[in-house]
Amino acid sequence: MPVPAAAGVIAVIYAVAKVFMAYRLVRILTVVATRLLIFAVIVAFFYAVIVAIEAVTANLSVVVPDVISQGFSMFLPDNFVSCVSAIITVQVIILVWHWKRYSIDFVSRGVQ
Repeated sequence: MPVPAAAGVIAVIYAVAKVFMAYRLVRILTVVATRLLIFAVIVAFFYAVIVAIEAVTANLSVVVPDVISQGFSMFLPDNFVSCVSAIITVQVIILVWHWKRYSIDFVSRGVQ
């Protein structure tokens, strides 16, 4: 085999290996980016729930008399808003998970 042909074969093998590695890297980066996006959406939803609950509790203290507001502050902890928003966020995540699973099962039954 002449030298130019051998160099061409080696170059083709090298190019195929690079394309394969690039394909694998793109797949890995796609999975990582998707997981980061899901995490960012969950954090944003958690923050939105915290802000909404804080707004409701701030406006509620304006509506109720001072005695009732002081009474609530005696038995509600300081991190009440964070705890309630975490509970609501988890319930929404569970709801989305169940609907996703239901839709996947529904579509897979239709395919068979």
